[in-house]
Amino acid sequence: MSKNSKYRSVTPETDIVYPDVMGLLEEEEKKIIQDTWENVKSDATSYGNDLFTRLFNENPKYLEKFASLRIIPRNKLSGHPRLIAHGTQVIYTITAVIDEIGFPGIVTELLFKVARSHFKRQVSRQMFENLCNIMIGLMIERLGDKVMNKKAIDAWKKFFNSMIDVMIACYKNCEKDQMLMIEF
Repeated sequence: MSKNSKYRSVTPETDIVYPDVMGLLEEEEKKIIQDTWENVKSDATSYGNDLFTRLFNENPKYLEKFASLRIIPRNKLSGHPRLIAHGTQVIYTITAVIDEIGFPGIVTELLFKVARSHFKRQVSRQMFENLCNIMIGLMIERLGDKVMNKKAIDAWKKFFNSMIDVMIACYKNCEKDQMLMIEF
């Protein structure tokens, strides 16, 4: 697939053209992502817990976006079943995207679902970027620099940035939908 490849979704109907997340990745980068993720998905609950524990420790205001988590005392968040459940779901979503790495239409639709739910909560690009940077940091810490070398880190940054690009592009469609709802 070419580096300029785009995917036009049939759902929702739109004139917005979304970037092809996987079209930006070289085959070697896809393989690196798939191989390194095997280690993560086999320990999804631990990674999910640590990912969101760190996210909230580094960005306490983000907790306000999570109605089911903000009522839990901060010192009891890490290891709490609700936090683990949310973190594990994020790991499963990333797993689904990686599992469908060869099918840009499916990847884009998976990311639409994430974007729609996060648009309602006003999750910004910066918030997504912070989460992804924490995830990369966790992988470096746990997998070591032999696995998470410069090539792997660069591949993950490109992968996550592409995912975020699609979700933010989907926000434009969500904004249109909101404007239509207001007009009725």
